[in-house]
Amino acid sequence: MKRVGIIGCGHIAARGHQSAYTELANRISVVAVADPAAERRDLLGDHFSVPSEARYADYRDLLARDDLDFVDICLPHHLHHPATLAAAEAGHNILLEKPIAAREDEALEMIAAVEKAGVVFSLIHNYSRQSVPARVVELVHAGAIGTPYLMRYEGFGNYHYLGTAAYDPSWRADAGRGGGGALLDNGYHSIYLARYVMQSEVREVFAAVGTFAREFSVEDTALALLRHESGAITSIQNGWGADRSMPAREVQGSEGSILLRGNAERPIELWKGDHCEYPEPSPKSADGYTSILTEFCAALDGKGPVPTPAEDGLMNLRIILAAYEASRTGSVIKL
Repeated sequence: MKRVGIIGCGHIAARGHQSAYTELANRISVVAVADPAAERRDLLGDHFSVPSEARYADYRDLLARDDLDFVDICLPHHLHHPATLAAAEAGHNILLEKPIAAREDEALEMIAAVEKAGVVFSLIHNYSRQSVPARVVELVHAGAIGTPYLMRYEGFGNYHYLGTAAYDPSWRADAGRGGGGALLDNGYHSIYLARYVMQSEVREVFAAVGTFAREFSVEDTALALLRHESGAITSIQNGWGADRSMPAREVQGSEGSILLRGNAERPIELWKGDHCEYPEPSPKSADGYTSILTEFCAALDGKGPVPTPAEDGLMNLRIILAAYEASRTGSVIKL
């Protein structure tokens, strides 16, 4: 039985992590939680029957424990850096929500800290473990559509995910805490999915971002074109200001196409000419967290790699920062 302490009990912890830990209750025990807001730590604490003395207002008190197999950090972006450094210094294995950081220098310092401490570290790229995207990756890698040359992954909504009343719910829209807007928060998932689907790293980035519909200090609209080393192209579009949208999610290959139209009964369409098949989604967790926790625990036991190594998250961050620079300068940024 693995013992975990959860740092940060906000939206993502209660929405995604809680259900995964509940499903894996026979393998992982939540023994401590930390959050500055009492109502948030009690929300998870009550659910997992965490003793009152193990519900901490300051995560540093949680890190002082010596009975944890790992800590699960679910904090706002700007807190990833200090919390990871503190956890590494305390000798704890770390599972960290994306992004690794909002600045490259912070990410590099975090990687150096976990390497020095010799702790196991993984990021959470949960879309890659969701049943539909995971199946798309499998299909493309198996040659179902030949050689992939174009991926479009777009998503527009009318707002970002809100936080909780106990903490400023709009931290994602604040440049000092979110570090970026629709691209860093939502587009981040699209970027790593494109890298996994194409099996080819991004080498050139062009982008345009802006704030049009909301009074944010970060972008509410982001468009990016990525050129992969293979020559393939990915188009990413994300936004937080659209009242109505028809997102395009597809992969085009030399011998066919994969379309994701959001149909709950037949979520994946595999087209070859006029013929369409409907492959079943991968038997992974719907939100991806259960699969990630399972893989991470196996890695702790030396039975496999971590779900997402730090270097993978660093590359994703570099692509996003290149997109911001491309938008600012109007030029193509090479990686």
